[in-house]
Amino acid sequence: MDTAELLRRGAGYPVDYANVPGYPAFLALLGALGPSSVLGLRLGQAVLVALGLLLCFDLGRRLGGRTAGLAAAGLYSLDPLLVVSSVLLYPEAAASVLLTGSLLSSWEADRRGHVAWVFLAGLQLGALTLFRPVGLALAPAMIAWFGLAPGYGWDRRAAHVGVLIGTWGLVVLPWAHRTYQAHGRVIPALVGLRGVPVIGAELEDRGVAGSVVTAIERDPAGFARRTLREFGYFWELYPSRLVTDDSTRRTAFSQDDPRLATAPLFRRSLRDVVSALSFSLELALAVFGLGVGWKTRRRETVWLLAVVLSFSLGYATFYGKLRYRIPILPIVLAFAGLGAATILAWLKPRRGVEPS
Repeated sequence: MDTAELLRRGAGYPVDYANVPGYPAFLALLGALGPSSVLGLRLGQAVLVALGLLLCFDLGRRLGGRTAGLAAAGLYSLDPLLVVSSVLLYPEAAASVLLTGSLLSSWEADRRGHVAWVFLAGLQLGALTLFRPVGLALAPAMIAWFGLAPGYGWDRRAAHVGVLIGTWGLVVLPWAHRTYQAHGRVIPALVGLRGVPVIGAELEDRGVAGSVVTAIERDPAGFARRTLREFGYFWELYPSRLVTDDSTRRTAFSQDDPRLATAPLFRRSLRDVVSALSFSLELALAVFGLGVGWKTRRRETVWLLAVVLSFSLGYATFYGKLRYRIPILPIVLAFAGLGAATILAWLKPRRGVEPS
C-alpha cells in the first residue's frame, strides 16, 4: 500500500525496496482509476478477478466445449480461496488473471499462427513475473509449446520463441537492471525468502540462484526430500501455514501497523472444513478431467500440466503454501470443468431410447 501510494504520486520505488514490483504498480493503477483507500483498492481488485471468470470459461471451453467452460466458470465463481483472495491485498489473485490470459493468448497464437498473439502472451508472462518471480519457472513449458508446435516450419517456430522470450524480457529487464544497480544482483533477497531453511541464511551473500545451487551441492538428497515436502504443502487441502492463525502474531502486526486487524475473518475450524471439502471436490474432478484431456486433447493437456507442475515445483524449491497456488487455480478448475462435463454427459439419458 505504501509503495503503491509513492508510485501513484510519481515518487518511484524506495531505494531499499526488495519485494515484487508488479503488484504495487497494479495497486497504483487501481488507485489512479478509482478510490485509493484500502476498501477502494480491494473492490477494484475484486472486479478484475471476477472478470477472470470469463478467461476460466474460455480455457474450459477450449478443453471440452461449452458445458466444460460453464462448469469451470461455476467452480471459479464459488471457489472459497478465489472469492476471499480477490479482496485481499496479495498478488496471487491478480496474477491468476495474467497467467490465464497468457495461456489463452499462447493457445490462440498456436491456432492462428499470428505473432501478435505471441507478443501478447509474452507481455502477460513478463507482468506475471513482476508479480511473482516464480513465473520464470514457466519458461521451459512455454518455450516448448511454441518450439514444438505442429504444422509450422522451424523458421516460424524459432520466430515465435524469439518473440516470446524477447517480449518477456522487455517487461522484466528494466526491473532486473534497477535491482542490479541497487543491490548488486539481478534478483534481490526477497523478504519472504529470508526465513527459508537451508536457503535463506545465504541469500545476502550468494543471491537466490547461488543459494539454491549451494544447498543442492551440499546435500542433494536432503534438498530433494525437503522440496517434496514443500510440494505437499503447496497442494494441501486447508491452510496450515497462515501466520495470522497465531493471535500473538496478529496483535504484534496490528501494533506495528494499525491498519491490520486483530480478529480473523472466519472461525479457523469453519475455514478449514470449507477449504478441504471444496478443494477435494475440485481436485478429484480435475484429476478425472486430466484423464479425459489425455484422450481428447493430449498436446494441450500435457502443456497445461507442465505449466502447473513447473509453477508448483518453483515454489516447492523454496517454500510451499496453499495461497501460492491461486495463480494456477483457473487451470485446475478448467480441468475440473472438463471432468464435470464428462460425468454430466454420462448421466444424461439418451434421446429416443425407450425404456424396456
